[in-house]
Amino acid sequence: AHDIALDYLQSCAPNAILFTYGDNDTYPLWYIQEVEKIRPDVRIVNLSLFDTDWYINGMKQKQNDSEPLPISMKESQFVQGERDVMPYDDYKIAGSVEIKNVVDLLLSDNPDDKVAMQDGTKSNFLPTKNFKLTINPQEVISTGTVAAADADKITPAMEWKFNKGYVTKGTLAMLDILAHNNWKRPIYFASTVPSDQYNGLGSYLYSEGLALRLLPR
Repeated sequence: AHDIALDYLQSCAPNAILFTYGDNDTYPLWYIQEVEKIRPDVRIVNLSLFDTDWYINGMKQKQNDSEPLPISMKESQFVQGERDVMPYDDYKIAGSVEIKNVVDLLLSDNPDDKVAMQDGTKSNFLPTKNFKLTINPQEVISTGTVAAADADKITPAMEWKFNKGYVTKGTLAMLDILAHNNWKRPIYFASTVPSDQYNGLGSYLYSEGLALRLLPR
């Protein structure tokens, strides 16, 4: 467990965000960071805890050598009881929708941006599963995400289909990170994370050591 945890952290580029899921791919990594002080720049994000308000709050704060994650939503928008689970309601939208617009809609407090639930309350909802993240090649190259020599491999836009029939606040937090990271921090998934937790991004994940790195190509 010790050696695998070390290998996981050393698989990540500096200042990375590493999504994990279970106990065995999280606790040993925490030990390596907190006790042995190895790779404190990597922010470990356990997706099993990401649906709780206290954990998202922690991700919005500096930890060890890791700056706060680029999560834009305010605590009042994800406190327990707010946006715990938001349904998918197909609005037959043509084409793919920018991920930032999806996040803005899911965070909207406008009653017109919500759907009625059976109990009479209103909830934010997901009107499409077709997402898009338009890529700025200069941004991708300047951050070292893709080498300048591989500029021709950069896709103009990442397009993918969300793979669930609902959005939890943890999933919303991940989408928030994607919308506002601007490739400043490398994003990885532990290779043991179940594929359904990729939220449809599987075709943009590439192996680097024991981790899978999100790349716009």
